[in-house]
Order: sequence, then structure tokens, then C-alpha cells
Amino acid sequence: MPKYSFISLPKSTIEDFENGQIDKNELLEKFASANHIFIDKLFEVINCTLAIFAPENPAVPLIGEERKILANADGEALFISTYENDYESEICEPVGYKNTENLQIIVEFLQNFDYDDFKNSFSIRMIMQETSFAVYDTKSVLDRQDEICKCAYQELQKLGDFYKQSFETQNYVAMIMILDEIED
Repeated sequence: MPKYSFISLPKSTIEDFENGQIDKNELLEKFASANHIFIDKLFEVINCTLAIFAPENPAVPLIGEERKILANADGEALFISTYENDYESEICEPVGYKNTENLQIIVEFLQNFDYDDFKNSFSIRMIMQETSFAVYDTKSVLDRQDEICKCAYQELQKLGDFYKQSFETQNYVAMIMILDEIED
């Protein structure tokens, strides 16, 4: 199941990596000590719901997975793999980031977006088709759709607050999608 990590970093850290002034290990150390949040599969629900609400709004893909790819001075995209206990976490996509201009667009959009907007755009059928919720029992998901909607909106608020705080401190936000798998 996917998890998403959002990491608030100074612009200079991103630039230092891209310009070859720090290497991957130094960058990962900065990731580890930076302000960050995790969002689980509900991030997919957020993206589906926002796409229904405002498909043409440039903030919608920015809130989700659209980002600039983080690459070193040689242009090689940053990928990370981690191993913990009996679990392997695999990064399926390169690490990316959102700059302050992206964050400003997101923050302005979310200022006028409330729970009623989210609930009115929430589509359990689309979520069952286009997200990792497809692996769950349909009846179970349908029975919990109000709870899923509320929890997804709470996660959106948490993410919005994180984006706002990062924007206010002129930080960038790195984003990592992680798939967790249990080893056989």
C-alpha cells in the first residue's frame, strides 16, 4: 500500500543537491532531520476528490503528485530504497519537490475549500476504481464511506497546514511515494 512522505526543506538544500554541493547521503541526512508528515492511501482519495471538484484548477495537480523531479548535478533523478525489519519499502517514483511558487498556488486554493466542497465532490465509486481501496471488500468500503471522506478531509487539512507552514518559511516540500511490501 502506498504511503506518502512530505518533507519541508530550505530552498538552498534542494539547490545544493542539484548543483552537486551535497551528495545523496548528505541530502538524506537533511531529510531525516527536517519537518515532515506522512499520509497513507488517503492521499489518493484526496487527489480523486479534488480532481472531481476542480479538474482545471492548476492547484489540484500541485496538491497531489505533480512536482519537479529532484536530480543531482549529473541530471540523475533521486530514487530511495529502504529496508526495515521484515519489510521492504520501495520508491516507485523519483523524489520530487514543490517550490514556493507551487506552494503559494496550493495555499491560495485551499483557503476557500471547505469540508462541504470536499464531501460534495467525494465519489466512493471513483475511489474504488482508481485508488488502492480497490483491493478492499466493496461492501466494507461502501459501509465506511462517510468515515473515509471525513478522514481524507482531515488529512487534506493536515497537508494544507504543512504546505502553508512551508510556504511561510520559504521552504520547498519534497515528496516521496513509498510502496510497502512484506517479504516472502
